Amino acid sequence: MKQSYFVTTALEETWSVHNKIIFADEACCLYDRRHIWEKCDHTIVPHHWRYKKKFEADYDYLTKLYEVKLVELSAKLNVIHNVNYSLKFWRVVIGPWLAYFIHLLFDRWQTVVQSKKNYGTFKTIILLFKDDQATPVDMEDFISKIKSDEWNHIVYSSILELELGKNQIVYKEINKKINKNIKPYKSIKSIVKEKLSSLSYFLSKNNKVFIANSYLNMRDLFTLNFKLGMWPILYKQEKVPENKASYVYRDTIDLNLNIGDDFEKILAHNVKKFIPICYVEGFDAINKKIARLSWPKCPNVIYTANFLFHDTIAMFYTAKHVETGAKLVYGQHGGVYGQALFSWAESHERAISDKYLTWGWQSCSSENIVPIGMINRKKQVVYHEDNKTNLLLVLTSASRYSYRLDASVKKIGLPYITSNFEFANELTTSIRKNDLLIRHHPADNGWGQVSRWNDKYPEVRSDSGSLNISKLLKKSKLVVYTCNSTGYLEYMAQNMPTIVYFNLDSEPLREDAKPFFEKLKQVGIYHETPQSAAKHVNAVWDNIELWWCSSEVQAAKEEFCHNFALDNHNLIEDLNNVFLEVLD
Repeated sequence: MKQSYFVTTALEETWSVHNKIIFADEACCLYDRRHIWEKCDHTIVPHHWRYKKKFEADYDYLTKLYEVKLVELSAKLNVIHNVNYSLKFWRVVIGPWLAYFIHLLFDRWQTVVQSKKNYGTFKTIILLFKDDQATPVDMEDFISKIKSDEWNHIVYSSILELELGKNQIVYKEINKKINKNIKPYKSIKSIVKEKLSSLSYFLSKNNKVFIANSYLNMRDLFTLNFKLGMWPILYKQEKVPENKASYVYRDTIDLNLNIGDDFEKILAHNVKKFIPICYVEGFDAINKKIARLSWPKCPNVIYTANFLFHDTIAMFYTAKHVETGAKLVYGQHGGVYGQALFSWAESHERAISDKYLTWGWQSCSSENIVPIGMINRKKQVVYHEDNKTNLLLVLTSASRYSYRLDASVKKIGLPYITSNFEFANELTTSIRKNDLLIRHHPADNGWGQVSRWNDKYPEVRSDSGSLNISKLLKKSKLVVYTCNSTGYLEYMAQNMPTIVYFNLDSEPLREDAKPFFEKLKQVGIYHETPQSAAKHVNAVWDNIELWWCSSEVQAAKEEFCHNFALDNHNLIEDLNNVFLEVLD
């Protein structure tokens, strides 16, 4: 009888191909390596979040656990660094890392636990990576690592060493290094941008409102700053000072979290190893760098739309100034917000903000919400079919390894890919062969979507993501969006004929958003299945303008956009008033 081996990633050094393989996830099975894994006696573990009730229950559990562990870890770091920062300071600085780490660690742990339950005794091969390959430098490095096979193997290994007996683990030496830093090439254009950025900081060092990564277009950015009597900042992300993890030092400090249930034991065991260097060894160096920055020294207001997730220096800078009284205004930067049944990113942004600017939606549970409209506003067009030929199918992509628990497509892999094939298959042969154009996401993340489409439908045209999508839109009669995300909101706001489909079981909506989607469904804009969307395309293709410009469709579209993709003609004046109110 064959021995079963549990395989955690696509690293083939861990595959015992002559035995039975239990793949932890579909992420292990790369499409371009199917000639290897398809020949193996294998099974793929069904994802534990495929059940809606468990998905929602786990989100509730992990959200509560995050709040408890944020308090614990904040207190520990205050002692370690001999400071007395507030919980809000640490929420801004370590909140995203802690939440992502809790979510991804729980996901991997649940996969191991359920595999033990469903597949009995098995062995696993663990590669002996060095400790410093496990510890991220900062948030930027963390986000890079969580998408890699090597780092996920290290995470799984730390769980398996606690969950399996010693006789079930086979250790293997490995010389491979991960995330090797390569000095980026600097073009003349990038050098000029850096110089202009430095000049803008010099001219804006006394700004009372620090506006950075605002999502405003350049014209709006300059207009708003001039209205506030300031010079605009051309923001450039700063690098974290170099530092290394010291495991000798980490053994001397108290980062031990309290242990309640079984998962908390896993979490407590791993925090010391995986917490980024910037929060431990690099903490003092970052504070010294912030003191030397040419950014505004005493801002009364900080406004951004996205740099408090993956920009370590900006997170520290913001937290320090909020700690001393600065107000934080945060702007919505994409789709799903105000619609998804739950979104950790939205909850976090609302929690740290004094004012939270949405694209139109409101919430009776929050007084700090301001429905300002789309910040990255797009110019509306008067639609005509003339010289437009394409049916543009816009695909998305996501990391093969989940790291944030949200009610969105980011947790879906092969079911998402299959649903798009089902859409293409339901189209008439003529539309599929002559009119369909696939727009792939520039970041494939190892899913092999271009190859899959070329093999499945070699006759269908595609763009790998290299062309500017605005140019593709100008040549398209109709755009079809394949998940609940940002793109279709932008297209509808421009009055571009748009269809969107996604499954409500995998991307559930909150109750107050459902009526708006129901109205889109009644006029053929929103569909719950790819087959329904394709049938509607077949029905209206010969006269898209007649359908899209009808009073019923336009009314439903306008009402939806008013709440989720508002085109605010007074955007700059309203933003100015928000900042003046906060400054008062």
